[in-house]
Amino acid sequence: MLNNISVTAAVSVIAMAAMAGSVQAQTVPGAAQEVETSQPSQARPLYGTDEILVTARRREEALQDVPVAVSAFSGELLQQRSVRNVSDLQQLTPGLAIQGAAGRRGTPSVSIRGQRTQDTLVSADPSVAFYFNEVILSPVQGANLGVYDLGNVQVLKGPQGTLFGRNTTGGAILFTPNKPGKDFAASLTARYGNYDEKALTGFINIPITPELRFRAAGNFRDNDGYGRIIAGAQPGHRLDSSNEKSFRVIGVWEPSSVFSNEFIFAYDKSRSGGAGFVLRDINPASSLRFFNGGAPFGLPSIFDALSRQRNRSIRELEANSPIGEQVDAKLVTNTTTIQLGEVQLKNIFGFRKLDYGVQYDGDDAAFSPSVFAVDNPAHSKQYSDEVQLSGTAFDNKMNWIGGFYYFYQNASDRSNSTSLNGLNPNSPQSVGGIVKNTSVSGYLQQTSEILPRLSLTTGFRYTVDRRRATMIIYTIPPAPNANLCNIFDDRGTRLQFNPALPFNGCFLNNEKTFSRPTWTISLDYKPNQDTLIYAASRRGYRTGGFNLRAATASQRRPFNPETVTDFELGFKGTFRTGDWTIRTTVAGYVQKYKGIQRNVTFLDPTTGAITSSTINAASATVKGGEADLTIIPLQALQFDFGYSYVKPKYNTFLTAAGDFSDRTFSGVPRHQFNANARFTALDDDQTGTVTLTANYSYRSGFYHNELFQTPDQIRRQGGFTSALAALIPNDVQGLRAGGVGLINGRIAWDRVLGSNFSAAVYGKNLTNKTYVSSGLSLYESLGTITNTYGDPRTYGLEVSVAF
Repeated sequence: MLNNISVTAAVSVIAMAAMAGSVQAQTVPGAAQEVETSQPSQARPLYGTDEILVTARRREEALQDVPVAVSAFSGELLQQRSVRNVSDLQQLTPGLAIQGAAGRRGTPSVSIRGQRTQDTLVSADPSVAFYFNEVILSPVQGANLGVYDLGNVQVLKGPQGTLFGRNTTGGAILFTPNKPGKDFAASLTARYGNYDEKALTGFINIPITPELRFRAAGNFRDNDGYGRIIAGAQPGHRLDSSNEKSFRVIGVWEPSSVFSNEFIFAYDKSRSGGAGFVLRDINPASSLRFFNGGAPFGLPSIFDALSRQRNRSIRELEANSPIGEQVDAKLVTNTTTIQLGEVQLKNIFGFRKLDYGVQYDGDDAAFSPSVFAVDNPAHSKQYSDEVQLSGTAFDNKMNWIGGFYYFYQNASDRSNSTSLNGLNPNSPQSVGGIVKNTSVSGYLQQTSEILPRLSLTTGFRYTVDRRRATMIIYTIPPAPNANLCNIFDDRGTRLQFNPALPFNGCFLNNEKTFSRPTWTISLDYKPNQDTLIYAASRRGYRTGGFNLRAATASQRRPFNPETVTDFELGFKGTFRTGDWTIRTTVAGYVQKYKGIQRNVTFLDPTTGAITSSTINAASATVKGGEADLTIIPLQALQFDFGYSYVKPKYNTFLTAAGDFSDRTFSGVPRHQFNANARFTALDDDQTGTVTLTANYSYRSGFYHNELFQTPDQIRRQGGFTSALAALIPNDVQGLRAGGVGLINGRIAWDRVLGSNFSAAVYGKNLTNKTYVSSGLSLYESLGTITNTYGDPRTYGLEVSVAF
């Protein structure tokens, strides 16, 4: 497949370069941009919206000029396509897949180019990082709440190992808010939709003086949700409901042309009804056979619960424990910029405080106590500071940037869970801990024009991560001496007892330091202003850590970092053929993925507890390609297309249960496609502007778990399977999320009859597709498979007024 991708990319590069050289290069109107030019003044305007200047290399550049795979979207475009949370971005971005983590709609689990975060513990870094105004959001909980009043969103694809403070193997998503302008402005948008959705978003821009300016923005959203509990602990409780309140204040002070200071305070609060888990299947050989209404426990039959669920709507569920999700997040950033001649000094400070909690019922059965229920509170405080120097040299033929980065996090995470109705009194009912994470790094990157139109970029970063964890287990079985713990670490040392901890808590202090060099190198050639051909290689790393869900000695050992080294060939071009304007990007890549961190969940045969291990037992090769195409046949008509192909394959995957090298990556759709059409039906000063937008997005299916395989999976993998492979029947339901195509639409009338009012009607998932968005596959451990489902058809009316 790699050869096919490479040939396709090479043919595309040669053909498009030839076309671009033979026609007059033109701008692409209204397209979402990847922007990278060393001279922002050379940026070319786009029809319908201002051009986006991206910061993929930590300076403003025009999208088509940067040798980095980026998808970028202006705030205007996000509104046109009804993007209101992070998950909506996957419908616009080839290669980006986003699912809600187990039971967590407010905690996105992101995959870019096959690199996916499997867990959301504060002790483990994500594969894809979120940054708001250049400050990382760690952990990712609550990242969904900041998608309003944005200047742009940028999705960086591939390892980010040089310029961004928290090294990642998959990519980064950058949010840039709208900044205070020099003129007074204000806007208010009200929205009402089905499921009693009510939303209010607005901003006000206040220039005190030309040097001192403020902007305040806020967002409120409330809806009744799409599902409900019909039996159990919370009858009538609304699932997937939300109540969100967010606001931010931005102040800019520019007393002179050489000094500026920018301050941001943001607050986000969310109270959600939580995600509902729909029971899809049960392993008849699991411990749940005891729930079959007979000996030895005489419990109600969970198989009857499965039968009831299969005979009713997926929006009606049972639950034996509370369900909900809560987020409270405060963010402060301060950016100071000083111009020292041709050198710019920049300091970026960030602070974030997060209080988070989720409760979910993982079995969809109205038993009390629970078959499997979780209560997971987490708290985090993070501090970061980056000192950055940048400038030009050699008569502007070199751009360079370097700096030092510091990050500190003090956080706690606890999982209170019960399984199998708590049948085994020796089962730990709660595990968790406190972590203190420190990261220090230095970096330097330069881009030089080594020959006319040929540039070389090299970058290097060295990172040292120190991880300290106090790992705690609560509700420990009574010891012969009440002041002792019956828990031991992997060296046979008894854990310490702390009577101040609830439920006779036992704890273990652990610490480890990790360090890695990372880099980037690329060559790019510009035969003319609007054509770019590049080849790049990058290395990124995701630090190691500790599993705060550890219940055994082996699970308490630290897991090590993972690294990704990629090789990418790409083309970007903007040109005109006849009256048509065309913009395209094509990229093919290979990733060498080592030390892969994987979470393995199993049922402890001694205690009956559901536990998980994080292991470094795998290496893989990921091959893929992406393409974006924008076509503008008329000034009033624009088409956008995007496609991505991802094929990851394990080279090795060794676990205590056997060799799983023939497994399929979980949570990674192989194909993604999106198409968007925008038609301006009317545009004049007296009537206003009437725009029709329609978009279609498709993603292929994926498995929720990679440890078990069906015969169909093995056939698709080429018929190979290891001797110890665990097979399950093809007809087991819920293991795989099927492919799905969604259609959204919007009709907007801006400046109605020349006024400052605008109105729009919108619809999402217009065909009302029922589709699985994520799943919790415990077939090989507890025995259950549950799925969560995507949003049904939603529609509504939006009204805005601008001042």
